[in-house]
Amino acid sequence: CQEGGVKALRSGNVVTSIVRRWQRRVSALMPAPAADIGWTLRELPPPRANATSAFYDVLARVQANEHSPVLSARYVYVLVPGLLSGLSPGYFRQAVDRLRHLGLDARYLAVDSSTSACTHKNAERLRLALGNVHLGTGGQKLVIIAHSKGVLDTSQALLRYPELRGMVHAFVSLQAPFGGAAIADDICQGNSAAAELLERLLGRVDSDINSLRDMTYRRRREVIASGHSYLLTMGASKTRMVSLATRAPKGLAYALALTTMYVEKKHGAASDGLVCVADALLPGSLAIVMDEADHGLPVLPTMPGARLKGADVVEAALTVALSDEARLPLTKWDTTVKL
Repeated sequence: CQEGGVKALRSGNVVTSIVRRWQRRVSALMPAPAADIGWTLRELPPPRANATSAFYDVLARVQANEHSPVLSARYVYVLVPGLLSGLSPGYFRQAVDRLRHLGLDARYLAVDSSTSACTHKNAERLRLALGNVHLGTGGQKLVIIAHSKGVLDTSQALLRYPELRGMVHAFVSLQAPFGGAAIADDICQGNSAAAELLERLLGRVDSDINSLRDMTYRRRREVIASGHSYLLTMGASKTRMVSLATRAPKGLAYALALTTMYVEKKHGAASDGLVCVADALLPGSLAIVMDEADHGLPVLPTMPGARLKGADVVEAALTVALSDEARLPLTKWDTTVKL
């Protein structure tokens, strides 16, 4: 027993040593902000409204076990994962379980989540999967909840395959690198500090980094330019759209603390640890900016007794998307706010 305690202590000391070493490396970085961070907010139409207050109101009710009737069984709820979801056991599991517990038809659509999987190929997979769900349920409308790169894959599918658009009632984007991701940009440009840090946290970064290239600012500019009219009118169409961006908590107790520090030190930007807040808000959407939530919170399993559960966040964002907007405390998006 004593021997086990000594081993655990040594292991903990090793982890602490590694974290402190990386903390020193990150602190020594020279600031070199990427000019493209937040470009969509500067160059494209802004979010249609700020729904942050509405979200927090709903979240408080959800945490009090009050569930809105707008979460209707008329729809099929489709959850689309992001990059590296295959390496994260339980990804979206608690959200799927929550929706099913509420009597809803919730389905997890697995896509290729490896770093070699490009958005183009995943869009083809989603075309078939979404079409099959729609047809297999007798033509029920879909409510899509996508996370991170899953938002890019889904929006690309809707862009390339117009027949899908009429199937979708609402689209909820969680922490999407819609404008791009500073860390992906750094890795693809050969920034060794970013690549090493990501490898340390997430495992070996595949040399075939198609999916990371899809998240660079250059590539996102190209994609958005090619589908400019559709992507920018989606929020004004009959498709309800919500986008959630989050700021990671401060301190080293969180898994993405070092990447959060990296983005803040090098780029001077707030992020969820992987995606900058200013890059995660979609034009024409009801925009939500949430504090104290890192990139994994909405989708990874939450420990029992945790103050905030990922399933609560997903349910609250869905409720905002499906609610009568006239009943929500929405405010005009302030274009002057620094995120």
